[in-house]
Order: sequence, then structure tokens, then C-alpha cells
Amino acid sequence: MTRVTLLAPGLLGPPSLARGDDAALSQLLHDVRADALRVLLARARGADRRLAGDDRMQLLLNALDCPPAASGEYPLAAWSALGAGEAMTDRAYLRADPVHLRADMGKLLLFHAQALDLTLQEAAGLVDHVNAEMGELAPAPLELVSAHHWSMRLASPPALVTRAPASIHGEDVGAHLPSGDDAAGWRRLGNEIQMVLHAAPVNQARAARGKPAINSVWFWGSGTLPDAPSESQRLSEDAESETHVWCEQDWAIGAARWRGASVHAGAPGDAQAVLAVPALHHLVCLADIASDDPMRWRDDLMAVDAEWLAPLLAALSRGRLEAVTLHAGYGLSIVLTRALLRRFWRRGQLAPLVLRWWGDAVVAS
Repeated sequence: MTRVTLLAPGLLGPPSLARGDDAALSQLLHDVRADALRVLLARARGADRRLAGDDRMQLLLNALDCPPAASGEYPLAAWSALGAGEAMTDRAYLRADPVHLRADMGKLLLFHAQALDLTLQEAAGLVDHVNAEMGELAPAPLELVSAHHWSMRLASPPALVTRAPASIHGEDVGAHLPSGDDAAGWRRLGNEIQMVLHAAPVNQARAARGKPAINSVWFWGSGTLPDAPSESQRLSEDAESETHVWCEQDWAIGAARWRGASVHAGAPGDAQAVLAVPALHHLVCLADIASDDPMRWRDDLMAVDAEWLAPLLAALSRGRLEAVTLHAGYGLSIVLTRALLRRFWRRGQLAPLVLRWWGDAVVAS
């Protein structure tokens, strides 16, 4: 029978809730309609496996059991290339994504190009400009995969420890600069590319339209494509054990394909779209929840409840599903089976239930 696993980082709020008070949370959630989530939290038990991670990248890599390299760096650039459908080689891959850096009160804030309305035509112009100006000063030319996905192919992977730009969007880059034995050289290269981008005609045109410049690139995800898992390690050894992964980012699509899963590329619409596809296991990667903004968190929570949890619990009640597992990040991993769903006497208000699960996560950690 089918199992569904939801990766919904931030759905139960930020870690500060573990130290919060019931009254404040009750006030925030007093008019929230999230009946399916309330039932889930009241009747579920802790999952046998708690997934570490506080964003969808960490959760998905852990859910897929994707191994990092010896350096601790995941080969996300190589998985990105695989996910984008590139013809793979034995060379090392490095993401060099376009970003906007903005000085603000002594900090340097990073904004990923996905939030900057960068078109494919603009991106192509910027990549061509950098490659023409840098020439042999760069270890490899920039390659345009999509408007927001630029990369380099190198003879060997640089010794870098990096962060994905999406995970630090809007944050000060000071604490997140690449580290590792080769970091100094790549920081210098980044500075040189910044100077080239400053004079790019595309950026001058963007400035004339009041749009932020693409004034830097962010290096991350260095590595080569690992050897394919053995047949016994693949997620889909045969039709009866097939896992379907629903995700939209290139790196996620590539990692899932590398693990041998059946991949549904693109943002999953809702639970009904997933349930319409026969499989023993659906692994669904939802977008990060805006748990740092109380009002947006409320809205996101109600949307996930209506579009995902309510249909899934209805399918569970009718016997279409064996279990629904929720990984909300920070070690909050919850499973509801059909037998557990029948515990109708397990009830409660949403705010106390959220706080109870945070308390259980703190104890477990």
C-alpha cells in the first residue's frame, strides 16, 4: 500500500517556539483553520527516523541518503547538471550562480537571482560578457544552464566548503563565505568577476529600468558526479519498491535520479496530483515555509493543510494510504498510520499540540 512522505521545513514554526509560551501562540493561531494538521498532531507518533536539517535541501538529501564527499561537501553542482539534463562528463562541476550583493548597515546582503527578475536573455548577455573579459584569467568559462543556474566545468573539484545561495537569501554573506584550502583563490576570482560585471551593458540597462544589478557570482556545490549506486542501494530496485520523488530544483532532480528514483520535475501542485500516480512511496518536497514571518507562516500553514494534509488524511481514512509522514525540519518527524488515525479520542487545540511536538523534539535531541 502507498506511503506519502512530506518534506515541509518550517511548517511547525521556528525553533523559538520550543521556548515560547502557549498564550502567545494561541493568540497567533486562534482563527487558523488547519483541522487536518490538528488531527495529525493529536493522533500521530514520532517517526522511527528523525531527519536532520532545517531546510528542504538538507531534508531531501538526508531522506534520499545521498552521501557527501570526504570533504563534507555534497556534489550539488554535478547533481544540478544531471537534473538539468546536461550530457555528463567525468569533470568536476561548480555552481557559479548570479547574485546581487547589497551593502546595508555594515553588512553585505546576498539576494539570489531567482528573486531579481533575471531573464534568460539577460543571463546569456552577462555570461558572454564575463567570459569575454575574463578569458584565460578564469580556470574555466561560465556555462549558462538557465537564467539562475550558471556553472563551471573544471579538471578537478576545488577544496571548498560552501552554502547554497538560496539558503542564505537576504543574509549577510560574511558568515557564509566559502571556506577550505582553495577558498582564498576562489574569493579572489569572485572579486575579479564582480569588477567585470560592474561594467556589463546588461547591468547598465537593468539600472536604467530601476532593477538591481547582477553584481557577483556565488560559488557552491563543488564535486564530480559520484559512481551510480549499486542495484541493492537504488530506491527503485523493481516496480514494487519504486519511490517517486516530487521536486523542482535542478540539484534535487539530479540527486533523486542518481539515487534511482522516479522523478516528477516541477513544483508539485497538490496532494491529488500525487495520489493520482500509482507508487508504493511518494516523497514530496514542498517549498520552505516562511516560519520567520508570523503572518506568512499562518497563511502557508493553512495552505499546506488544505492542499496537502486534508486530502492525504482523507485518503488514509479511506484505506488508499498506509501512512503519512511529515518532516517539518529541526528533527520534527511525525508519522500517522490508519490505525493511529482511528484514535478519535486524541484531540487538542492547535497551539498546545504544536508546542508539545516541539517539546518532544527538544527531548529527543
